[in-house]
Amino acid sequence: MVDDEDFTDLSRYSWCIAGNLSMPYAGRGVKKSGVTKKVLMHRYLIKATPGSVVDHIDGNTLNNQKANLRICVHKENIRNGKLRTTNKSGYKGVSFSAAKKRFAAHIKADYKSKFLGYFDDAKDAAAAYNDAAKLMFGEFANLNRLSV
Repeated sequence: MVDDEDFTDLSRYSWCIAGNLSMPYAGRGVKKSGVTKKVLMHRYLIKATPGSVVDHIDGNTLNNQKANLRICVHKENIRNGKLRTTNKSGYKGVSFSAAKKRFAAHIKADYKSKFLGYFDDAKDAAAAYNDAAKLMFGEFANLNRLSV
């Protein structure tokens, strides 16, 4: 997905999937002095400088609308990360403790893990994670979706 205003410019090139299927990006190859270099669409669109990090706000790496892209630092990009595929609870920051027979909520920031408590219900643990993430990560908090 791209903004209408960028479509004509982007159409001049042949774009393909770059990266892997679990985290695909739109990209293209540029040959310079016999060496092919990868150009990622999201970096191209916002003219990101080498070494800078570009975050997809909604987590969709193929949504390259400018309103969905922002320059950030690496730790902010990580904080906006998706639920890991190995997660069994269905919620970010929530795991089941077999020993306690309850759900544990925890959050990690700056290489430090913070325990948020045990809960009888996974949704309550997810809500505790959401509260902590809002406080600690602000606009970069990727919150659990809690159905009502």
